[in-house]
Formats: sequence, C-alpha cells, structure tokens
Amino acid sequence: MSLSINSIIWPKDNLAAQRHYVSYMIKVLNALEIEYAGWERDPVHFVEGYIAGTCTSEQCRAEATAWWSLIDSRGESRELRDPQVLMARLAICLLSIDEGKVGSLGESLSWFIEVLGFMGKNTRTAITIMAEHFEFQQR
Repeated sequence: MSLSINSIIWPKDNLAAQRHYVSYMIKVLNALEIEYAGWERDPVHFVEGYIAGTCTSEQCRAEATAWWSLIDSRGESRELRDPQVLMARLAICLLSIDEGKVGSLGESLSWFIEVLGFMGKNTRTAITIMAEHFEFQQR
C-alpha cells in the first residue's frame, strides 16, 4: 500500500472530508504536544467547534485572518524560522476550512507537514498518524 498524500480516499461529502482532515491535524498536534496555551487565541478551540458543528467554516476562516494579521504585523510573511510565525502558520493550516475547496486538501495536508518540519517537529509522527487516520487507494 502506498502512503502518498495523493492516494488518500477522501469522504465524498465535503463537510465530512473537511472534518476528517481537521481531526487528523488535531491528532497530530496532540501527539506532538503542540499547544496554544499562553496565546491570546486558540485555533484548536475553533476547529473542535467546527468538528462538533458549533462553529462554521466561515468563523474558522475569519479567525485565520487574525493569524494572518499577526504574521503581517511582524513583517515576516516569508519567515520560516521564527517560532511565533510558525505557530501562526500552523493555526492558519487548522483554520483554513472551505468545504468548496476539498480538491486541495492534499496540498493543505502537505503544507501542514512541511510547517511541522520547519518547527523542528518529528514529521514521521504525522505520517504514522496519517497512515492510521486515512484510507488509501491500492496501487
């Protein structure tokens, strides 16, 4: 079996696909012990609300805008080493939920893992969880 991101079988329903994807990211954050404790905003709170149906994708995207503002205010839109900017980028990964763009979930997942790598986190953990969380097409 191939563990290529491109061979993930996404749920047919766009809402279910997005919820499945963001629940994967939360599993990875928990496994890597990445928390937003001490931050003014906690993106995980919004994403958990999205999974539970108490927060909309629009609310999550609005929250992502606040994280983009943090990056922009620091003038570091291309910075990939600053820990605070990387945490903001991770928050944006979590919050950039759009049921209309399910076709780009593979790209989003790839970027999420790249950001973890820039943070110095063990990306193998993310890949192991990916193998357990998703179904893959047989090649």
